[in-house]
Amino acid sequence: MTTANTPSAVDLVMAAAINAGIYDRFESLNDVTGSCPTSACTWPIYDTLAICASTPEDITSTIIDLGGQNGPNGLRFSVPALVNSPLTGSANLEDIITFWMESLYLGGDQLPISNISYQNLPVIAEIFVLFASPCNTSYDDVNNKSAWTAFRATLNLCVQKLNSSYVDGSIHTTVLETYFDTKWQQQSQEHEPLFLCTEQNGGPDRYCIGSLDILGAQIASAFNGSASLIPGGDNLYSALATEALATDILGSDPTQCDGSSNVGITGFGKRMNTIALALTNA
Repeated sequence: MTTANTPSAVDLVMAAAINAGIYDRFESLNDVTGSCPTSACTWPIYDTLAICASTPEDITSTIIDLGGQNGPNGLRFSVPALVNSPLTGSANLEDIITFWMESLYLGGDQLPISNISYQNLPVIAEIFVLFASPCNTSYDDVNNKSAWTAFRATLNLCVQKLNSSYVDGSIHTTVLETYFDTKWQQQSQEHEPLFLCTEQNGGPDRYCIGSLDILGAQIASAFNGSASLIPGGDNLYSALATEALATDILGSDPTQCDGSSNVGITGFGKRMNTIALALTNA
């Protein structure tokens, strides 16, 4: 996997879905529109290709001290997967960095497409968030490792079994089962080295998807930024996406400890699920 860079091509539909997942609202599969000739319709249970988010992980125990200071030209603390990652998305910050996010994605130099095992497809994008938490006792010293917390989550291809109905103008969809262990096969496509197909339980339906490297790069580029969040000062963000995720994790005031149950790793996981749903709905 490689760190986020500008994608070589942009899928505007997926780009809009990523933005919707980050900025707009918490989505659900019910957001898909449907057509029904009467006021109520039902359909047979069906399988569909989807994007699924992993259960978020607290990886604070893996934080490593690189030495130096936190600032616009470097970071003191990181995690092993990001040690060789440059600090990107922070060029307009001139203060101490207290929140940063970085992503790895499928198809880069560290995970060449030629080396992919399609029997166990790697994740499309791997998102990391590191931040000095105001709920930690050492928060007033951002150069103290104990002030920092780290989360990780992934976005993956999956197949879902769904049950949908249409009642009074609204679609209602329920996920009955999710399959993460689907076996993929590379198909022969000129100029498309990452075109994959799978069949769930031997068929009869076949699901195919291409340009996973471009999709991964688009997702990763959205999760690439930093922030300077200092009590009593101005909160500076390198991008709107950074502010959105910081709010999910730290609450409406990111410099004060928010002890509610819907922030922290819960808020992070909810945002990852929202982005997965937005991509699936697209």
